[in-house]
Amino acid sequence: MSIAIDAVADKRKSSSEWWDRAYFEQGPTSMDKLISKDASWNEIVDSAEHDLVDAFAVGGMNLDNQGDVLEIGCGVGRLSHALARRTRHVFAVDIAQKLLEEARKKQTLANIDYYLLDGQRLVTNELRSALAVSRQQGHALQTVFSYEVLYYVPVPLLKTYFADAFEVLAPGGELVFQLNCEPISARTRVGFKLRDWLYACGITQWRGWPTHPDFRRLVHPAADVCQWLKEIGFEQITSCGTLRQKWFRGVKPA
Repeated sequence: MSIAIDAVADKRKSSSEWWDRAYFEQGPTSMDKLISKDASWNEIVDSAEHDLVDAFAVGGMNLDNQGDVLEIGCGVGRLSHALARRTRHVFAVDIAQKLLEEARKKQTLANIDYYLLDGQRLVTNELRSALAVSRQQGHALQTVFSYEVLYYVPVPLLKTYFADAFEVLAPGGELVFQLNCEPISARTRVGFKLRDWLYACGITQWRGWPTHPDFRRLVHPAADVCQWLKEIGFEQITSCGTLRQKWFRGVKPA
């Protein structure tokens, strides 16, 4: 068990270090290759507004402007700000300390709080305490949301995230997230081999992305994901969209 925990901790450290370095070296293109490296903060936040369109139209997300949101993988707060414009409060989490520090510097809305994940659970003790205070004040966590993050998460940890989300959501609350479920192509597999060779030669980045095996996109079949959600207790489970932009939604029973 300790070996497994150490492996998770090592992966979390390498992941957070790469995301931190990539953002400061490459700018916002490290988060989204379609965003200009010279984009202003307002332009970056505006790009997030476009990303939320599918979350509503395709994913079926139903935000409550008096409810709270937990965002998984917030980075520097691009989507956090877009979500905060539509909800009472956003609890944003990420594994990268420096990105969270940058998010706090860029924060222009008061209803966002940022929390560092430990790479093992979705809800840390600090975040759990904050959510408990919010509940005591009569506020409900209505949505757990994630965009272009969870296909890097291995299955055991992904299931843990789902279970943690189920625990902290208010009755009737929703888990909404996007995954790239497209099968790995033969061309991409050749690319993996090339990255393996580059990594063995000490080259840690290629075309702006890390060569380390832990950074490869994982394929989580939609049917499997829906089954995992069902086993945890979610109801009204839906999956829609293309394989590359597959949206999932599950509701905690009221």
